Amino acid sequence: SARALNQFTAQRKSKEFVHEMSVTALSEDTFALMKIQGLSTTTYLFSYFIYTLQILLLAVVLAKPLASSDDPTIFDVPFRVDWYTQIGQFLAIILIVATSKDVVMPFRELSILWISNYSEWKKLLYQENLTPKQKINAWMLHVLLPNILQIVEGFAVFLASYIIILQSEDI
Repeated sequence: SARALNQFTAQRKSKEFVHEMSVTALSEDTFALMKIQGLSTTTYLFSYFIYTLQILLLAVVLAKPLASSDDPTIFDVPFRVDWYTQIGQFLAIILIVATSKDVVMPFRELSILWISNYSEWKKLLYQENLTPKQKINAWMLHVLLPNILQIVEGFAVFLASYIIILQSEDI
């Protein structure tokens, strides 16, 4: 899929959009591939496959502690840990929140590329002169769906990380 990556890089350079006097580019991830590729392309399907694998992996990570919990607390979270561990857990949670761009960036992109802002989000597509129904469909497939998937994945990663941090009994 090196060809798809090269194509993505070339398209990304041409897919920068201007918003409030600043140039913004799409992030370099599979969600961006979903935004610029057609629905029936191999690249779009590959991106969706990667997303599905990520969600399945996160489901396993989240399901394992629930299924094997012998402790009366959910996810086997220890109640009594030393204060070094508490400080480490607190700092780790702050770090997770500060670096969780998969939750924040989709909201930013949706605010810039809202459906009524056709002049900006049409730059993601190679199609011109779309009918109003085609515009709505294109926006839903290339802007809304990838951003919703990214939000879901971001929250799942945040939850899994949070649980793993709280389960630690020492640093």
